[in-house]
Amino acid sequence: MRRGESNLKIHFIGIGGEGMCGVAQLALAQGHQITGSEIAAKRNLEELKSSKITIFKSHSPDNIKQVRLVVRSSGILMNHVEVISAQQKGITILKRSECLGMLLKDSGKYIISVAGSHGKSTTTTMLGRILEEAELDPTVIVGAEAPCFNGHVRIGKGKFIVVEACEFDRSFLDIGGNSAIITSIEEDHLDYYQGGLSEIINTFSIFSELITDNIILCADNFAMLLSDRYKRKYTTYGLKGGFWRAEFSNSSENGRYSFNVFQGCHFFGTFTIPIAGLHIIQNALGAIVMSVSSTPFFRHFV
Repeated sequence: MRRGESNLKIHFIGIGGEGMCGVAQLALAQGHQITGSEIAAKRNLEELKSSKITIFKSHSPDNIKQVRLVVRSSGILMNHVEVISAQQKGITILKRSECLGMLLKDSGKYIISVAGSHGKSTTTTMLGRILEEAELDPTVIVGAEAPCFNGHVRIGKGKFIVVEACEFDRSFLDIGGNSAIITSIEEDHLDYYQGGLSEIINTFSIFSELITDNIILCADNFAMLLSDRYKRKYTTYGLKGGFWRAEFSNSSENGRYSFNVFQGCHFFGTFTIPIAGLHIIQNALGAIVMSVSSTPFFRHFV
């Protein structure tokens, strides 16, 4: 299998998983033939019912006949019956993140990755909505269900893809991107990162070096430490510090929460969100900063 090949028959093991169903839909949108297996009655399968995806309700070697590529999630081990069958047949096997990285590169679009220990899904969704409202028709891939997109993915025809990039098992190193937001770095997934916080920070540093244009760092947590390591353009934001700063204003009668945004010492504007929480404001600020910082890129493609 060569990168850039079109009309591949791709099989997803565990296609109903939180991350798998969105990748399958992206592959389908790029013209590939998609099948999947899923033994659990997962709600995510509802997203796939209206698509041209064949879903098997059991795991069997028969599911991968005439398949060119098999994709497995991190939870699918190499001793899985379909994985073993693919190995015996010489079929290429990729992890979900590897397949996603391949599809992103093949798209030829501008990739904005959203990474971080917390806040990835919310920030990805918010940035996707900003680009949608700007009539840029983005593709958005979220690692959790996003009600505004009726699922985990929005397939658009525009030049931008916003993708949630997860640090678990270093998956985001397969994704990279042109621009990135790093919402937070904290001690998480310690069963995998047995070296603790220092290992996590080093892995995020490796991820940041994969970003080719600019990076947006939250100044309220350990993500700020990457500012000393990243060698290209970066911007900082936060509630406590950062070049871009947000301050909670008030809640209106209709339940919308207002906050003021400052760019350096200058007032930038007042924004409202329908959900309470300082962490939501923080995520919203990251999405705002990315949209503003990347404006030259947006204008280039519009």
